[in-house]
Amino acid sequence: MKKLIALLIVALMAVTGVLACAESALTPPMTIVNTVTLDRDTCRKTMTDMGLNARQIELVEGVLDLVEASSQRLVVVEDGFEYNMILDGNTVAILAGDISPEGVSIGSNMFPHCLLTVSNATINDLLARFDGEPQAADETEVKTEGNTKGERPTLLSELMALIRENSEKLVDLVSSSIDIGQSQAGEYVVDGDTYNAMIPVSVDTRAIADGIVDLTDKLIHSEPVTRLQAVLRRVDIDIPLETPVIGDVPTVTATVYACQDEAGNANGPLYVNAGIAGANATPLIQGQVRVDGENARVKFEIPAFELEVKYEQFQSDNGGFARADINAGEIYFGLALEATLGDVSHLSFNVYSPDPSKPLVSDDIAIAKGGQKSYVIEGKNKTVLSVEGLMSGEEENGSWLSVLADMAVYSAIEIMGNAYNAQPEVENLIDLLLGE
Repeated sequence: MKKLIALLIVALMAVTGVLACAESALTPPMTIVNTVTLDRDTCRKTMTDMGLNARQIELVEGVLDLVEASSQRLVVVEDGFEYNMILDGNTVAILAGDISPEGVSIGSNMFPHCLLTVSNATINDLLARFDGEPQAADETEVKTEGNTKGERPTLLSELMALIRENSEKLVDLVSSSIDIGQSQAGEYVVDGDTYNAMIPVSVDTRAIADGIVDLTDKLIHSEPVTRLQAVLRRVDIDIPLETPVIGDVPTVTATVYACQDEAGNANGPLYVNAGIAGANATPLIQGQVRVDGENARVKFEIPAFELEVKYEQFQSDNGGFARADINAGEIYFGLALEATLGDVSHLSFNVYSPDPSKPLVSDDIAIAKGGQKSYVIEGKNKTVLSVEGLMSGEEENGSWLSVLADMAVYSAIEIMGNAYNAQPEVENLIDLLLGE
């Protein structure tokens, strides 16, 4: 059930842009509230610069009003969940689920006359498909390492195993092609920090290139990839794969600065200054990396594209912070993620453009311990629709496509009605959308 609850959290909160949060905070019972704020002045300037007319600007402004006036709340308990879409403090839509040993029942004010059910057998089958499809009746049994039942490995599991195997080989290839020189003691001041050791590093890029060609050749001619191509051809997707040819390779140089004790062990920050040059020593990429425990700072430049990328991250017992800034000529774009842990934990996601000091979009997710469901799910006087029946087309109420289509239409009408009651200005936005 805990795995199911975790998947429900991801599915229900995906619409809010939540991709991850501190694992310690995501423990039922909990209440998650998501809100979005916008830099409206920058939005208006951007619309004007894009040449939008007054009607178009009014339409976009109406949509942005709804975004800022809305929020989402998700309550997760051990035996269920409840999701609320809120507009100006009023609940517009509710989706709730009860989890039992038999399965999951789902109800909503968007389809109040229906109740969706899905059995645990179907849930377990769907979860198993994350590792591949069940064995087909006509497939030959194959015994492999860790597979004592003689079941044929699924295509997905074979592909994942192939990726893991080749990833390990690639890491070994790169590691064996790096030559770390003798540490040279001294006093080195780099980027404001003082180090007492400098270590030259050289990289055999020719060996790496030849190794990549060899790995790629074996990969594209492997049995799992051949099977995957055959599956794709059945749906008219043909992706030709050819062994790459790598001619001239760039030159890679790097210098590592470290703080070392008398035994030669690192006991402080580590700084790497690396460069990639092409023909005639033309600089292609220049980068610096500073690592100190779980904190890191990265910067690299690609002169040919006037591209500069900066990344930094800091972690503590109370959370962490990460930010990436991208400058490409006159274009700037930044992303920042910050987590703070406590009785009420926060995960904040900010988008910056064009001002690196002021977020264009801020998305805040507050995660509080505790919470209770308020929406009651019951099957009395309701049409009970099983997911198994809908998918097989055996429901008496029609095919699952027609049933879901009817539910979608009813839900849309219900949401629009509730939204109008919460914020009458929605009617003006609908008129603009319809061109009235």
